[in-house]
Amino acid sequence: MPEPAWRRFECGSDGIIGARFRAGFAHFRFPWIYNVRIPRAQQILGVDRKVHTAEHLASAAFYLGAARMEIPRAKLFAGQARARTGPAIPPYAVLHPVAAGPAKTWPAERFVAVASHLQQSFDLQPVFIGGPGDDLSRFANGARLWSAA
Repeated sequence: MPEPAWRRFECGSDGIIGARFRAGFAHFRFPWIYNVRIPRAQQILGVDRKVHTAEHLASAAFYLGAARMEIPRAKLFAGQARARTGPAIPPYAVLHPVAAGPAKTWPAERFVAVASHLQQSFDLQPVFIGGPGDDLSRFANGARLWSAA
């Protein structure tokens, strides 16, 4: 009887990828894939709160040996723009309203409300972006759309 397919993917000396070190977050699905299990960001950073994605990724780098340093805070507004040649580009806000799956996707009407708020309160033109195959039609009302298709 042939070996079941799932047995062929158990971590052995060659592993799934064939890499000597396979690092991944211990709380992710299929932790048996990894032979270096990275703890949660809160544990690495010594905090008891939700962490930003940047902190989550930086904590993994720190755990794997990168020098610890301050993780810069996000800035809503950029500094003064340098003089440029060509047509003037009005101020804009870039929104990426799609995610890998429905459970990670914020409802479209909330993105539209945020876009409206940015436009009315800060005079920022909303620009919705997406990847190939992303349906941005729900965000077309008064906004610019850009897809990597």
